[in-house]
Order: sequence, then structure tokens, then C-alpha cells
Amino acid sequence: MTKKKATTKNNSENYTNVLLEKMNSKIDLVLEQHSGLRDTMDKMDVRLSNVEDKVTGFSLRLYSANDKLDGLKRDIKDSYKSTSDYLLRIEKEVAPVKAEIKDLKSRLKEKADVARLFVLEKKIEMIEKKLSRA
Repeated sequence: MTKKKATTKNNSENYTNVLLEKMNSKIDLVLEQHSGLRDTMDKMDVRLSNVEDKVTGFSLRLYSANDKLDGLKRDIKDSYKSTSDYLLRIEKEVAPVKAEIKDLKSRLKEKADVARLFVLEKKIEMIEKKLSRA
């Protein structure tokens, strides 16, 4: 029996050793995969950091562009106000000139009518002279 026990013990030890080797190989495989994942994660971390830097740069440029646009908006608003005020002043200055031109047109029209009347009077006088001779 002792021989049988020794054989069983040897078989049991061999079986345990085989199991341990299998477990060790599987653990090694998991460790390799973990190491690969860790490397991949490190690379992804670097890439993500680069993306974050770019996004930060874009954000800063966007804020700068917004500030410039706000400044342009104010400048355009001020320019529009200045232009509007200038046009109002011009309109105020032009209004009396327009009225004067209208008055002059009316006077010229009256004078033109007087000139036509004078011409007509001359024609009538000539006709009367011709009639009186006849």
C-alpha cells in the first residue's frame, strides 16, 4: 500500500504541478495582455492629451475671434450712428435749398409766361396793323 500511496501521491503532485503550470501560463497570458493594454492606454493618453491641447488652442482662438467680432460690431454700430447723424445734418442743410429751387422754378415759370404773353401781344399788334391797312 505504501507503494500505491506513493504513486497516488506522485500522481497527485504531478497533476497539481501540471495545473500550476497551466495556471501560470494563463496568468502570463493575462499579464501580457494587460501589458499590451497598458501600452495602448498610455498611447491613447498621449493622443488624448494632444487633442485636449488642440481643443484648448481652438477655444482660445475662438474667444479671441469673438472679442474681435464684438469690437467690429461696436465699430459698425458707431459708424452707422455717425453716418446716420451726418445724413440728417445734410438733409437739414439741403431742405432750404430744395425749397429755394422750388420757388425759383415757380418764378421762372411765371416769367416764361410773361415772355410768352409779350410775344403774343406783339403778334396781335402786327395782326392789327395788317388789318388796319386793309
